[in-house]
Amino acid sequence: VEVQSGSVLFTSGGAFHNLGTARALSGMLTLNAGGSGTGTYESGGLGVVRFTGGTTTLAGGARLIGPGTNRVEGGTVTVGDAAGAERLEISSGAVNGAGILSITNLFNWTGGSLNQSGMVTLLSEGIGSISGTAVKGIGFGTFHNQGTLAWTGTGPFNFGQGIWTNSGTIDIQNDASFVDTFDGAPMVLHNAGTVRKTVATGTTPFNNVVLTNHPAGVVEVQSGSVLFTSGGAFHN
Repeated sequence: VEVQSGSVLFTSGGAFHNLGTARALSGMLTLNAGGSGTGTYESGGLGVVRFTGGTTTLAGGARLIGPGTNRVEGGTVTVGDAAGAERLEISSGAVNGAGILSITNLFNWTGGSLNQSGMVTLLSEGIGSISGTAVKGIGFGTFHNQGTLAWTGTGPFNFGQGIWTNSGTIDIQNDASFVDTFDGAPMVLHNAGTVRKTVATGTTPFNNVVLTNHPAGVVEVQSGSVLFTSGGAFHN
């Protein structure tokens, strides 16, 4: 399937099952009714692959590739096994499932959540951003950052029963909050890389969220302040 211009929309029960290659070279491929695939979803330089509704299951070997945009935008992407993405955006909706999704190049997160029981990993060569005014969060599973990730904007970051592990760099450039929204023990950010606050001059609260700084970990406050409160704690 190849979209060279214009758009193709699967909706109202029109699911898309991809065992081969689906390309949006300079147009738009919108998956609004879910589907499944072990194949490749490719976005060209001006192309966009959008997951806007239903549930699309990425089975083992599925890949999101190309220099364009692959965006979860209101739909649900379920990772059923090991899958890969060169570039991924999440603006709303959710990524879930028991599999492992590895992102190699670029990860932009402006809304929505990770609800998988598996893991989403930004690999060491990857660049990531968490930005915007919307709430982002980890409901379940693990988000592992090995790359370089900047957090900007005003939207808080919510933890449900999820875990964030870091062996790369997290650069906090805002005064938004880490918030544990689960009624239970505090959630944990495990750091074995670098967590630093820069740029913003206000306070970043860890509300009932624990930052555990492992032996290789570095925590730096270069600007503003970091506050552990309402059950939040710092273990160094």
